[in-house]
Amino acid sequence: MCFCQGLSKEENKPMSSIKTVGKIAFSMMLLFLSGAGAQAEEASKQALFDELFTVMKYDRIIDQTSEGIDAQLVTALRRKYPQIDDRTLAAVTEVLHESFEDLIPEMKAFTRSFMMKHFNEDDIRNITAFYRTPAGRKSLTVLPNMGKELNTWLV
Repeated sequence: MCFCQGLSKEENKPMSSIKTVGKIAFSMMLLFLSGAGAQAEEASKQALFDELFTVMKYDRIIDQTSEGIDAQLVTALRRKYPQIDDRTLAAVTEVLHESFEDLIPEMKAFTRSFMMKHFNEDDIRNITAFYRTPAGRKSLTVLPNMGKELNTWLV
């Protein structure tokens, strides 16, 4: 039995306020705890992505992508401007490569964010496990070459 049951409404107001504050405090504690769990889960996912990027040799993939874009640009410029000299092409590709290098941290952040949104921890573990298999390792070398050949064919 609550000791405040025999009190009038006016006398009971402080108890009502205390209960409300208690409910708010409890709710905030639950939010905090659930947020801490979400942060721990996100940190765990990020660690899994770091492992995946290492297994995939993601830096090499970025380099291959950059090289493919350079080659595609050179081919397109030679078609559009047949009189373009090698020195000008080298200068253009150097500027492009430098710009691309500046974007690498943002590209990694975008990739991580995109994958975190679309893959759960088990998915990431399975993808990483695949890239550790012979077929997975082979796909990391063969598929970028397919992309290069496709780019050459398109341009």
